[in-house]
Amino acid sequence: AAPGFWGPASTQHGGGGGFGDGFGGGGGGFGGGGGFSGFGAPAAGNPQQRRKAPPTPPSWHTPEAGGDPFAHGLASLAAMVALQMTAEGELLEIMQRGLEHGGGSSAGPTYNADGLSLLLQHQLCVLAYEDLLQEQVASGGAVGSTLSAASLELLMRSTRRLSASSPRLARGAVSLAPSELDGMLTQLRTLSGAIGDAKAVVTTELGPITPPPMDEVRGSATLPYFDRLTDLPDVEGLAGAAREPPVVLPIQLSVVPDKVETFADVSNALQQATVVCTLLANQRGLVQNSYALRAALITHLFVRVVPLPLAMSNTGRALRCFWNRKDRSISHDTQAELLRWISLLCRHYAAASLSLPLTVSFDATRMIVFASMAAVADAILRLRAFDAPSLLSLHYSGQAEGPVAPFALEMRHFERESERCQLYTPELAVARTQLLDYFGDLQRAAPAENRLFRFERSMELGVGEGRLLSQLATQLGFAKDEASLGAFLSGQDSAMVDLFPELATFRDVVFMLKAMMVPSGDALPELRAWTPMDATLKWAYRPASEGSAGTFAVGGFGSKEMHVGGWLEEDGDDDDYYAVSSKAVHPRKRFGFFRRLFKKEPKPRLAPSAADASSLCGQEVATEEDILHVKSLPDFNGTLRAADSELLLQYLTAPYLRVPLLLRFFSQASHTAALAHPELQDVLDAAVFEPGLWQPNEKKEMPQHIPAESKRHLATPVGLLFQELTHAPAVTLGCVQTLLDNALDMDAGRYSPHGASATILYAVRLTLRVEGYVRYLLSPLAETCRGLERAAGGNMQCDAPTRAELARGSAALRAKLEDHALPVMQGWYARLRREGQTRDACVVAAHMAFLFSEVTEEELDARGLFTLLSCRIFINVHHDYDVEPTVPLPGHPPPKPRKRDVRERPSLGFAAMDVFDLWQRHLGKGLRWLQANPSQASEMMEAVVRLLSGAEDASTPRMATRTWHSMVGMSCDGRFVPDTAAAAASAKSGRQDGQAETWSQVAEREAAAAARHG
Repeated sequence: AAPGFWGPASTQHGGGGGFGDGFGGGGGGFGGGGGFSGFGAPAAGNPQQRRKAPPTPPSWHTPEAGGDPFAHGLASLAAMVALQMTAEGELLEIMQRGLEHGGGSSAGPTYNADGLSLLLQHQLCVLAYEDLLQEQVASGGAVGSTLSAASLELLMRSTRRLSASSPRLARGAVSLAPSELDGMLTQLRTLSGAIGDAKAVVTTELGPITPPPMDEVRGSATLPYFDRLTDLPDVEGLAGAAREPPVVLPIQLSVVPDKVETFADVSNALQQATVVCTLLANQRGLVQNSYALRAALITHLFVRVVPLPLAMSNTGRALRCFWNRKDRSISHDTQAELLRWISLLCRHYAAASLSLPLTVSFDATRMIVFASMAAVADAILRLRAFDAPSLLSLHYSGQAEGPVAPFALEMRHFERESERCQLYTPELAVARTQLLDYFGDLQRAAPAENRLFRFERSMELGVGEGRLLSQLATQLGFAKDEASLGAFLSGQDSAMVDLFPELATFRDVVFMLKAMMVPSGDALPELRAWTPMDATLKWAYRPASEGSAGTFAVGGFGSKEMHVGGWLEEDGDDDDYYAVSSKAVHPRKRFGFFRRLFKKEPKPRLAPSAADASSLCGQEVATEEDILHVKSLPDFNGTLRAADSELLLQYLTAPYLRVPLLLRFFSQASHTAALAHPELQDVLDAAVFEPGLWQPNEKKEMPQHIPAESKRHLATPVGLLFQELTHAPAVTLGCVQTLLDNALDMDAGRYSPHGASATILYAVRLTLRVEGYVRYLLSPLAETCRGLERAAGGNMQCDAPTRAELARGSAALRAKLEDHALPVMQGWYARLRREGQTRDACVVAAHMAFLFSEVTEEELDARGLFTLLSCRIFINVHHDYDVEPTVPLPGHPPPKPRKRDVRERPSLGFAAMDVFDLWQRHLGKGLRWLQANPSQASEMMEAVVRLLSGAEDASTPRMATRTWHSMVGMSCDGRFVPDTAAAAASAKSGRQDGQAETWSQVAEREAAAAARHG
């Protein structure tokens, strides 16, 4: 056999050359009979014999000192030989000889640079295999028995590097002939097999330590069996049982539907959400962003999927209210199941939300989600089952026999806390109004002594709870003394809770809602990786003693008692809430309870509103005249002049008019650039998206004095922004469009984190959010909310000119965003990816994805879905949301808690939870579109791969489009893989021994396949 090109002659793997026989040479190679038509010597018997290359020492064997553990010398040697042959003309001669003999491929002379690089890398792997064989002959043992673990790992990585799935290697493989690629595949499999054999004998364990050269230990081994006389204890038991490695189970978030129509649909949706959240909770250390995914899923479920109950005063309640339609009935089993799922989801949401950093927008979302849970549970508890009505439901709703009255929850503080919530999505603003309407009507219908669970005022057994429990105890024959009733409600005496599990569910949901509104953040649990079991509340009742009333103690989240109740120190029953709201209350006056409890100045749950003029000025200001007496006005880092700053602060003192005034102020070209300052962005966001005072379903009374004694006349039913859009849309939408135009005119052609780019991105965010409010007004959903009648179609109160103005404004904003803003961001995005600035590219990608945040399922097309998919994958790969808590290792103490709130700016421009909410909103829509358009789905997947792998250049030769489809397996619907990957997985799925697989083996195999494909 003739010698190979870079190594000795092969005598074990076919005749005629060490590694192939030149370009077109006949004979051996590793596979024999042609092998790989790459670099190599001519076949044996060829008259044109090439001189042998000098033998090279094996470079994969590491001597005791020195060596080449990273193959730098081998790579240098290969490059030197290639350069030398090129200079001497031998490379061209070999190529020409191969063509003359008719073997090989005509693609040899047309190798591109990537093809030559692929061949060179492959030659290095082949030489490594030859070294392995020589090492085996020299040692007389198994293959790789003398290799170090580092050398073996380097060999494994070298084989993985030669993958045609890499865009660069794919471009090089195009210039190779099929026979060459087939030979390369055969030889790589041979090398992989040898590496697999070597892994069985190579160990990473360190050898025994050599004794030190001391006289004391000299001769210690002369009696090798003397240790038998020692009594050494067996330490094998100290190792403990072997821990089974975890299996990453696939999680199908899309299994939760986006729409429900019956009570059974609601039960199924809640059940599916509970199962998904359980999988995420149990794999919180294995699945990325487990807590954020749970919070986003439950938020989507209770804000957009499960309908909220309508208020009793709603005129269309009998026809439109999902829970009170006359043509629907519910069984007791369905009623109990619904409340049970709500109880479990409440624990999941409490554990997830209290493990994530608190932002202004997430605080509003968390409060509204818990309030939605309480409202849905309240509506379910009031339903009268048609088969076996629950006594608790009958007494709570006032439908029991005898002189009874309904009971209700008190939500006055939710009304107060929600004033300053920043509601960036219209669904949250509408949910707030529906919740306040619902609870307000129930509270007015129930007697004052029948108000339940006023935990914010006191943790004592209230009058309302005592009356409800007394009625139940009377009908069931239980004891009715105060100590017994407290034990019934706490569950210490489980007789009542065993009969009515929904009582404990309702109690816990309301308690978690009231806890989320506590003014001091110090009263909330620490920011740790909480589990749903940690969120299980443990109630205890301490009976009354001399001088003190009986109180409840609630434990949870690693604490024996959570101090989140009894903090409201307002006087009376808070009937004239608007009069209280009109008075300036110093923040320190709100924390008297917590100052006494913690013996220090408490930390507020959130910072003051960014639209509060007093907070910006550093002193108390109530009217525009007070601004004139401020000695030092804020200049916002020099972005505004003193006169402009004074005008801005005066606008903030008029909350009812601040939305149009501030939008017109910043839409002036001289002021638009100032929005690059983060503090001014916060000011405008708070002024536009904070709803302000809520107006009940009552007729407004005009003030009789100026200035007014209260702020009752300034309240709105659905918030300030909806109020402007339903009464004067032209002003608001015109200012927003002008502001966006001014910002886009500042584009310099490339992205910079500050300056004009920051102004443009903020203008895009503001426009997207305002457009979302407008699109909601034009949708059928607006018909169910009080206060949106002027713009909602299909009702008698609809104002046609207002609706037409909204439609024109929405179309203008959408055209401006897609035709002007999107191309600007796409140019930034492409340039940032080329330059490797992935952090800034993630910021731009997030804004591109949010451009399609309010697109409905009917409007979703290939362009929008491709943008959402590609941006989501790019952000998930390159961005760290930094919201997940550190999960403790088994058997180790928990890590230190994180900060409760986040003062830094959102790294993506949008808060992390807003991004996860976007992914969850469009998950079902996108999956249904892909399943309905399989051919376009395959093209879209290939386009996403090309874009994110850097191979989207038009000059790059494209591979054939593969067929993509969802994986087949448990919970794998929506995990798209190409047909080549599916075929390979199918080939590996069968057992070789002919035995049938168990259910656990099938589940683990499918889970491993899902994990490999993301």
